[in-house]
Amino acid sequence: MTTLLSQEEIDALLTDVSGHSGTHPLSEEEQRKIWRYDFKHPFLVHKDQIRILESLHENLVKNLSVFLSEQMRLTVDMKLVTVDQVLYSDFVMSIPSPGALYVGKLENPDSKFIFEISPQLVVFIVERLLGGRGNFIDEPRPISVIEKRIMNRLIQKLSGEIVSTWKPLKRINCVVNRFEHNPEFVQIIPSSDPAVIISIETKVRGNSTLINLCYPYKWIMALMSSMDIQDQFLLGEKESTITGSKTVAENINQTPMLLRAILGKVNISVKDFIDLECDDVLTLNTRTHEDIPLFVNKKKLFSATVGQFQQRYSCRINSVTTGAENE
Repeated sequence: MTTLLSQEEIDALLTDVSGHSGTHPLSEEEQRKIWRYDFKHPFLVHKDQIRILESLHENLVKNLSVFLSEQMRLTVDMKLVTVDQVLYSDFVMSIPSPGALYVGKLENPDSKFIFEISPQLVVFIVERLLGGRGNFIDEPRPISVIEKRIMNRLIQKLSGEIVSTWKPLKRINCVVNRFEHNPEFVQIIPSSDPAVIISIETKVRGNSTLINLCYPYKWIMALMSSMDIQDQFLLGEKESTITGSKTVAENINQTPMLLRAILGKVNISVKDFIDLECDDVLTLNTRTHEDIPLFVNKKKLFSATVGQFQQRYSCRINSVTTGAENE
């Protein structure tokens, strides 16, 4: 028997075919999976490398915080905020003018970096170093020649901390040799090249400001491109390398050790000990022709004969003590 469709059922079928009722809004879970990606400016630093950079610069932030607290005699809270990759042109445009930019030279491999600090923070630090109370100025102004010279101690400390920061990866040299007020006059890499920015939040007396370290992306990748380096930080070293073993051996060879020679022993009573005077003679239990023991860290390792060499008492080693207790 043939089933006839009503007009309402026919309209419903036509609506489904046209697709008007077939489109459903994306769920919240599906929407979270969608993000924008800029193919013209791809993000080149992956998560593992960001974690390595954060791990390296945590000590730098802590040491700078302690140094500033000691110099200014008040609490300075510093925290690593972000590790981000941006175009160098975007970084320069984000810096207000006048600013305080210190340009440094990196060696092995050769490159440059920027240390950008707020002029308000520079004025505050200088006032505290000169014995003043320290105040944050409302409007930024250019840093004077005297203020730049006073800041040299902090900049020298920063150079040393940067060298220490990258020491786990490679020994580098770092020298800050230039200061600029206008960020447009600082060109360490082409404007279209990517740069890695280390942002550090600094809080002093309720005032918060940012300190930025700018590294060229190519320079960082030259240091971090090796898989061995990434495994060392993310997974830990599975076995010691030849260089590491050599360093350990050099450090052990330079460790001082105390070598003791015992000429002999004698047992006396408490009364005899109390009655000891100058010119008294104690007879030891060791014969003149017998060897005496040499001890290292309370372990007998050698047997020796007492003698004289270049007008000094000396010991000539005759044998090495072996045994399970000395292994």
